[in-house]
Amino acid sequence: MRRIFTLLLLAPALHAADQSAKLAEFAKGYFAERDGDTDTARLLYESTLQADPDSFYLAQKTSSTQLSLRDLPAASGTLRAYTKSHPDHLDSHLYYADFLNQWADQDAGARKAAIDTLEAANQRFPHTSEVFSRLINHYENNEETGKSHALFEAQFDAPEAGPFHWMSLAPIARTLLPGDSPELTKRLDLIAVKTAETGIELPAAVQSVS
Repeated sequence: MRRIFTLLLLAPALHAADQSAKLAEFAKGYFAERDGDTDTARLLYESTLQADPDSFYLAQKTSSTQLSLRDLPAASGTLRAYTKSHPDHLDSHLYYADFLNQWADQDAGARKAAIDTLEAANQRFPHTSEVFSRLINHYENNEETGKSHALFEAQFDAPEAGPFHWMSLAPIARTLLPGDSPELTKRLDLIAVKTAETGIELPAAVQSVS
């Protein structure tokens, strides 16, 4: 009974088409992993993902299992392939960039791939705080201050930006600009004005402005 209940919980993660076959394959992988047979679980997850390549959950699960077997190239390749075939799926791009960031300090290739991923996401999803904040951080860590400042300044031209956009810029301004400088004061004042204009009815915005 417990196994049946577990499968019912897992079922929504899979797509409807051929769901029974995919669920059976995934279930075998799930129970193999639970029983410590990670090699078999990996093969079954990879097979399920091949049958259902649009499932981000399966891409995450497959990559995680590959990584647990210390196959970093395969784990990275799984996520890279998903983002490449799903250019409009923002969460997958952010997940892949964060995955690469885990290895950025030790691997120049991972650092470059993370930046490339975020730059592509920034072009497709401009003025998205989850994207530009990560990309600015990578630029700073890579000592590309010109790029980080240019990307920061570009956010002030965001059309129809809401209060959360403006609030996300305040900590970045404090990181990029010298403390107590006129430039920092000017930017923080503008951020406060924009936050008030776009979201003064929001408690978070009011607290930010105050």
